[in-house]
Amino acid sequence: MLAMLLQGGWAGDIMEELIKEKAIEKFGASLLAAGLTERLTSAQPYTLLAPTDMALSQLPPMLAHSIFSDTEALKKVLLYHVVPGAHALSSLTNDQSLTPEEGAALRPEEQPALRINLYKKGQQDVVTVNGALEKEIVASNGVILVISSFLHPRPTYTIADMLSLDSRFSYLNQALQVAGLKDIFMTGGPFTFFAPTNEAFSYLDGQSASKEWAVEMILNRVVDGT
Repeated sequence: MLAMLLQGGWAGDIMEELIKEKAIEKFGASLLAAGLTERLTSAQPYTLLAPTDMALSQLPPMLAHSIFSDTEALKKVLLYHVVPGAHALSSLTNDQSLTPEEGAALRPEEQPALRINLYKKGQQDVVTVNGALEKEIVASNGVILVISSFLHPRPTYTIADMLSLDSRFSYLNQALQVAGLKDIFMTGGPFTFFAPTNEAFSYLDGQSASKEWAVEMILNRVVDGT
């Protein structure tokens, strides 16, 4: 209630507030086309992650056509942007995961997740959802978080998986094996790994690395958190 008063009056429901925001008109039209307006005007609280018109315009043409020409496909993708419950920016925590409506009926290990990250950019506090966020709009039945990109399911591959699938990191994969640290990147984390490509190791000129060197090299390039 206080948030609504601070906005200068009573807020409308999610769809009413969505319509007022010019920067997300296309997303509002997509929700109408998919038949999701009843859900977002109900009393049950939701958090809507609304990509801007600019974000939608940057989708590859073939992908956009496959999504927006099929009502069922459109509905499935849009529900990935709808999260049960009202999650205000002030309530979000770093590395928090939110489960969207698209995954709510699945078993926990199968549910797609949206990842929240909090960090500072200079003196400014920044909050992102899967790396994107622009502003918050409070509605009477929830929250709209305007985001700067169209959301896709969170990757299910680990860091170790991603490195092994990319030929640019074949030498790094060997170093992980030598160091005995590959399991850490399979099961641990979250981490940020500054991963050197094969070219970065060219100075070794084919020489094999010792375990001590490999451990030090890898641990000097890993930090906790995302």
